[in-house]
Amino acid sequence: MKHLLLAASTLAALSIAPLQSAELGTAYCFGTNCPCGNNDASAGCVNTSGVGAYLTATGSTSVSSGDLAFRATHLPTSSLSLLVISANQRNIPFDDGRLCVGPYMHRLRSHLNGGQAGEVVFDNLYTIYATYGVVLNAGETWNAQVWYRDSSHQGVCGGRANLTNAYTVTLTP
Repeated sequence: MKHLLLAASTLAALSIAPLQSAELGTAYCFGTNCPCGNNDASAGCVNTSGVGAYLTATGSTSVSSGDLAFRATHLPTSSLSLLVISANQRNIPFDDGRLCVGPYMHRLRSHLNGGQAGEVVFDNLYTIYATYGVVLNAGETWNAQVWYRDSSHQGVCGGRANLTNAYTVTLTP
């Protein structure tokens, strides 16, 4: 009986444990060497929310699934933002942050407002980019970053905009 109770409690614990998902790609270009010392080593350069904005990916890298999305958090409230992607990487100062994608960037034409939560999700990427002639294919590696306005155009360094960290994904069939 004792073994049966132990087995039942172990199974119950396993069934409520959250599943760990693998990362879809790699976050990079964190807020170091920021324009006015507004460093945040765990996200983009610090913005007027007091921390740097963070970009991650959700869904899958499968082109046939079409569910890849990018999520930016810790944006200033009600900031407008847009997603930029490039097959290339760089790391240069740009407004109050560091621009880490490009050259040859493609921007998602949709501007999203982070609202009071300071969070945006860019989804339906394959369809939207295809509308503008950018086809994302399996086997390609793309780098993404969110560029956003910072607090009524008066960021922490006096610039009008900032960026999240960057995120790279390799697409699969």
